[in-house]
Amino acid sequence: MTADFWEVFLLAFIIVAVGYALLASLSPVLYRRKALGRLTKNELKVKQGTATLENRMDLFVRTFFTSLFTFQVYLLALLLGTCVYFIFKYTVHQ
Repeated sequence: MTADFWEVFLLAFIIVAVGYALLASLSPVLYRRKALGRLTKNELKVKQGTATLENRMDLFVRTFFTSLFTFQVYLLALLLGTCVYFIFKYTVHQ
């Protein structure tokens, strides 16, 4: 059984989107250079370290669905998907 490029790309997109959402909801890394006035209530709580589970889950869901419209997520998924596809195609199936 071989994997089509679009299947690999879709899987890579889901992995990148979930990773981006986890990073946004669990770590203040994405909010270091943002001004406090530009952060939402949940982002501010994550940055300050006072976020509850509800705040983190809300931010996770919002960030996951927002990643459908984020160009950087598509670029990362394309890069990851292309690398995995060619590695799988030329090393595993020779």
